[in-house]
Amino acid sequence: MNIGKTVWRFLLSTFFFFLLLNILAVPILISQAPQGGTWYFSSRLITLWGVFFITSIIGSFLRVHLFLYRNPKPFLGQLVLFFVGIVLVYALLLSFPHLRLPQISSMGGSHRIATANTIFYASKKFIWVGNSKEGVQGPILIYTPRQKDPIKIYPEGVFDPEQNTLHILQTGENISLHDRISKLRPFVLSTLWSNLQHFTHRITPQHPLDLRAILFIVTFVCMLTSLFSLLHLTRWLLFNTLVALAVPFLIQASIAFLDELGRIPSLEYLPAMLQGGTAILFFGLQLFLRPSTKR
Repeated sequence: MNIGKTVWRFLLSTFFFFLLLNILAVPILISQAPQGGTWYFSSRLITLWGVFFITSIIGSFLRVHLFLYRNPKPFLGQLVLFFVGIVLVYALLLSFPHLRLPQISSMGGSHRIATANTIFYASKKFIWVGNSKEGVQGPILIYTPRQKDPIKIYPEGVFDPEQNTLHILQTGENISLHDRISKLRPFVLSTLWSNLQHFTHRITPQHPLDLRAILFIVTFVCMLTSLFSLLHLTRWLLFNTLVALAVPFLIQASIAFLDELGRIPSLEYLPAMLQGGTAILFFGLQLFLRPSTKR
């Protein structure tokens, strides 16, 4: 087995999935985020890199497992992936929170909260902005469902990019845009994204030698390495792959759910316990589901 090819395929797959997620995020950020030029857009995108990376790592592990699928002795490849994965995950999760773009003078110029003549959702209101000129928005039409006077029109307002609020000059009202379109997201995708964010925050190192984060990341990568066993669970490879793909997300959902029950001491090392236990189970399963070249 070519170990170099395995590592190269793993790194290339991680980069590909990471790049794909960044591309898919572009239209979402355009529709949700106030636009302050390239600096503002790029800064928001960077804050999502941790979650994108965790998702990419899961996908790249499965892709390399498929590459090793017909190898009768995949243990060496799994061992190399384990160590390479630990170093990569720890190094990048440690680096992402410190990535910041330098603030440039153009940020003090005009900002627009949305493309002119479009409708967006924020603070339980549908808001239409006609034009954006020199930081002043207007006219502004606000539709608030289930109110006695649901439609209101204002000639102008000002967007505050730091507070992410729209200030209506005529009434003095500040409309927070932080929850923009969040209520309109599909439940499953919204829940999945929330679980990914929670999990990423849980395992991200807080300093260069964060022993707890090291434990969480080691068990996380160990669990992903053990998913190779599931590819031989049944005779149907597609079904096996879907099961293997579902396991990491189910683990993350379980961690988020149990964390919601309360922060008690026994739950502090919950990620390590769940991931480590899952890895031991699947590595044990691999002893009985030996890879075979006969299909």
